[in-house]
Amino acid sequence: MKKQVLFFILCLLANNALAQNDNRAPRKSTKRKDHRIRPNMCPRLYGTLSTGLNNNTGPIGVGVDISIEKKLAVDLGGGISTWGNKFYLGGKYFTDLCHRGWAFGTGITYNSGIKGFSKNMNTVNGNEPVQFNLYDQPNVLFTAYRYHSNGKR
Repeated sequence: MKKQVLFFILCLLANNALAQNDNRAPRKSTKRKDHRIRPNMCPRLYGTLSTGLNNNTGPIGVGVDISIEKKLAVDLGGGISTWGNKFYLGGKYFTDLCHRGWAFGTGITYNSGIKGFSKNMNTVNGNEPVQFNLYDQPNVLFTAYRYHSNGKR
């Protein structure tokens, strides 16, 4: 019984210590958050540069996004890929206005291929030049993008 009374008293003291009122004035925020300035009209045309493998327009390419509506865009482009010249045509749906936030898209790419491609490769007889044809290849793609603003404007 003594342990239960002692435990009850300690709980009351702990509760009293944690429930003290803070009589100080609330702190004023000194940092002012600058909001991004968004234009009233969204741009109708966006230019893109492509680098890296497995991109829509290849490792070296350029593209254009054309806004049809505030949340829909058609994009097209072309470039040089590892399988010849690459061309792209697709569409995107944006979750936010003016090409911001997440976007989901689909499209078609077409690689022109390379006839008579030659490369030194390891074979049974050692390292020797091998010639082969890279045939043209279409591709269907489904994508997810994340767009954000750079800077304050």
